[in-house]
Amino acid sequence: MREFEIRYNNAALNDPCGVCGKRTDPDIPLAVFVMGTYRPVCESCIEEYAPEMGEALRLFYKAGGGEKFRQRIEARGIELEN
Repeated sequence: MREFEIRYNNAALNDPCGVCGKRTDPDIPLAVFVMGTYRPVCESCIEEYAPEMGEALRLFYKAGGGEKFRQRIEARGIELEN
């Protein structure tokens, strides 16, 4: 059984998917990773193995969560990588 988690991601990655090996570009600031690692999970594997996490992230970003998060962090004087 595969285990995944939604984790904070502060860097643009182009790493292989931790499940299938396909190159992936996880979202910032939140993305799905293999549990306990920084190995990102591609969209295809998220849809196949963790669709509820994919839906949670879609709702987060649709609601503007990514931009609101960025504004709060930058207001504290912390720069995020683009």
